[in-house]
Amino acid sequence: MLRNLPAVENVSDWHSEYGQGLIITTAHYRIFTTWLDPLVIQKVPALLEFAHQGYQSQLPKEIIPTHKLDIYLFATRSQWEAFTKNFTGDMAQIYLKIK
Repeated sequence: MLRNLPAVENVSDWHSEYGQGLIITTAHYRIFTTWLDPLVIQKVPALLEFAHQGYQSQLPKEIIPTHKLDIYLFATRSQWEAFTKNFTGDMAQIYLKIK
């Protein structure tokens, strides 16, 4: 189903300590997600690619990315908190204040 969407290049399983999920690859992004709602995973890749086009259209000269940007989209707050603690280390308490 996802492989047939215009923005999607590849879909693979994501086995992480935060939960089972998918890695959805587009031209400019790698989306790591545990949020497996069909509507969400169908719309997010195109939304990100449209946003990328919008950002580029505002620049005087196009920026050619050297690698895909990683996006993390979690199904639960507890998954996001575990990722944030792991990813930001000593700075986690600042980010965990985000509601």
